[in-house]
Amino acid sequence: MISKTDRWALPFVHIWRRRAGFRLRADWPLLWRFAAVEDWPPCALLGDDFDWANKTGTGFVADHGDETLYLIDRDWFGWPDPPQWSLASYDRRRDRYYFWGDFNECPPAWRLP
Repeated sequence: MISKTDRWALPFVHIWRRRAGFRLRADWPLLWRFAAVEDWPPCALLGDDFDWANKTGTGFVADHGDETLYLIDRDWFGWPDPPQWSLASYDRRRDRYYFWGDFNECPPAWRLP
């Protein structure tokens, strides 16, 4: 399970890797589609926000190379809540899930429905 722990509690190297991973994916020309029920990983594997997006149909999915990416658009965001968007991915080659962070605006290279 991917933990969305407080970023200040994470070691610096983990924060750096997460930011670098997000920046890499932000440059990918992703064409997002609405996520169907079968697109999502097993229940709660990515955390409550992703589970909620699955149940309410408010999430998006895209594929790039060996990765399936999951994007959620929160209905509730801003202080004290987390930012509007959250990104996670599944690496099929490594059979592993990653959480890339929360952010306020989608990168310009991404196309949402």
